[in-house]
Amino acid sequence: MNRICRQCGAEKPLWEFVDRSKQTGERRKIHRVCAACRSERSKERYQQRRKEVLSYQKQYREKLKRERIETPVSSDQKESCGSVDDGYVRLAAEILRSEFSAYRRALEKYDGSPESIGRIRSIEREILTPYYAALTMNAIDLKRYCNDLRKKYGIDGGIEDWAG
Repeated sequence: MNRICRQCGAEKPLWEFVDRSKQTGERRKIHRVCAACRSERSKERYQQRRKEVLSYQKQYREKLKRERIETPVSSDQKESCGSVDDGYVRLAAEILRSEFSAYRRALEKYDGSPESIGRIRSIEREILTPYYAALTMNAIDLKRYCNDLRKKYGIDGGIEDWAG
């Protein structure tokens, strides 16, 4: 069975067209443009937007680097662990880094709506559980850290101001 490419107009076998069902989960959806033409178009588009793409990638890497620096995992925790395996320490640091990244994103997106403050409070409730205190080995006052981040992003009211 063959199909005609909408870009080059050549009749090609179906296996030369990308199967979208792998991407979308839909039942047997095949692109109307052959893989070679899609690849060529993708390369052209990248060349047209190369500076923009590279700039975005640079900003993304800098943001990740900045978030890793700001993560409240003290550098001397490895020494204070004693018999704790380094793998567990790295896992705890990654869990904390991930949760605080989500918290920072929620603070950045804060727009005063009840949904955004609800999202922030939901993350704060999670962070202030004994689980996260154990992950930090009680080396960080998480409540104070959350309040400091709220102030940094200009959000009024701390955790003590919750009405429930």
